[in-house]
Amino acid sequence: MTEKKRKTFTAKVGQEAIRGVKTGNELGQEYGVHPVQVGQWKKVILKQAGTLFEATRGRGKHAGVGIGWYRDTRPSPNSCSG
Repeated sequence: MTEKKRKTFTAKVGQEAIRGVKTGNELGQEYGVHPVQVGQWKKVILKQAGTLFEATRGRGKHAGVGIGWYRDTRPSPNSCSG
């Protein structure tokens, strides 16, 4: 399994564990992984969930961009466009 597919699979199983519709044992049987692993993936997702909305999370071109960027790109109310 490629790394991208593995991460997608891990996220999918972890999200289902968070939903709580099925137990860890049921998810483990369905996806062919150990139930303890399902619980560990769930914990990792919940632990890292708080970082999803941090402005400095990524290193892409919009890293660290907050609401100030939006304010800077809007036209000023005094500008005339017509």
